[in-house]
Amino acid sequence: MGSNRQPVGAASSAAENRRGAIVVLAAFLLIVFCCFVSFAVDVGYLCVVRTELQRSADSAALAGIGVLVDEDGTLNLSAAGLTAQQFGGMNGSAGGVVLTLIDADIKVGVYDALTHQVIETPGEANAIEVIAWRSADRGTAVQLFFAPALGIQQADVSARAIAILDGVSAANVLPMALRDGNFGTIDPKVSDANPGKDGPSAPANGETFEVDEVVILYIYGKGKQSPVHLTLDINSPGPGASQADVKKVLKGALDPVVMKAGWDYYVFNEGTGSGGFGSAIDDRLRTAVDDPLRDVVVPIVSILPGSRNEDDQLSGKIRVVDFAAVHLDGTVEEDVVDPNNPSQTITVKYLVGTISRRIISYVGGAPQSANGVGGDTVVTTHLAW
Repeated sequence: MGSNRQPVGAASSAAENRRGAIVVLAAFLLIVFCCFVSFAVDVGYLCVVRTELQRSADSAALAGIGVLVDEDGTLNLSAAGLTAQQFGGMNGSAGGVVLTLIDADIKVGVYDALTHQVIETPGEANAIEVIAWRSADRGTAVQLFFAPALGIQQADVSARAIAILDGVSAANVLPMALRDGNFGTIDPKVSDANPGKDGPSAPANGETFEVDEVVILYIYGKGKQSPVHLTLDINSPGPGASQADVKKVLKGALDPVVMKAGWDYYVFNEGTGSGGFGSAIDDRLRTAVDDPLRDVVVPIVSILPGSRNEDDQLSGKIRVVDFAAVHLDGTVEEDVVDPNNPSQTITVKYLVGTISRRIISYVGGAPQSANGVGGDTVVTTHLAW
């Protein structure tokens, strides 16, 4: 009978061949593993460098934005840039490399939230961008450990930070508001009875008020025409509180009141009754055109789901969402067609003002200044990128 068994010597030789193949495979895998470890070391080191650059960029941007606006509300772009450079140099990078920021690394301007860019705009700024670099052209590129074996000696690394003045959270204001773009009418019935204008202004462009934009703050009542306004009840837990303090603030006999964005208020008389607010603010208009009493900060308000009743009147609270600096120009009268008698005209009287230095005029923390801001004004800064 035949046998399929291999000779003992042949089996031993096959086993030795397999062991030899495993040794070769293990050596190859060890090389691959070492390559991955080397790659991980270099990438990890680059991550450490970038983290340190980000820290430097963040601190430089926050330091720069902190001095962008002087105590009197004046923009100081050069101080912001210099401060950012100084703070950037206080933070080193891995390997003992001292970070140096140059003018090209710093941009001061207006932050565009859609593109996450800082746009340099003459006379306006609310943000600063800092880019921290370690690059070959500056002689500070990051030297790698193992990549030179592959012909890669160094790498460029950068980090970007943007710090912004995040809309004021509070201001000393006159409690007579303007509307935001989505507010709508004060009262539809009153709007029909006040042709031409239906109350305090909303932004002309539908979104934001702009510097030098002329706005209406108050419509005076006359005859059958009701006053239209957004005078805020600053003391009341509910509608109908005393109006005495508000009128004193409007007159200038009391200091402006502190309001914060996000606070909610009732409107006196649902925005249509007199309350003597027009005659109160007339006291400011009797002063000289350049008198500080003419320069005020007013809240900008937005409608809330419960602000209106079934007749669309302002029976509930409305919300402060922003602030605007306004110079009170005076009163203007306009003859318009009487909606109840088209053959006749009626004279409508408005209190008008001009938006002044919209972006910077209400930031600070200094004593009350000529433009009506300061004191308890609060500005928040944060990193936007």
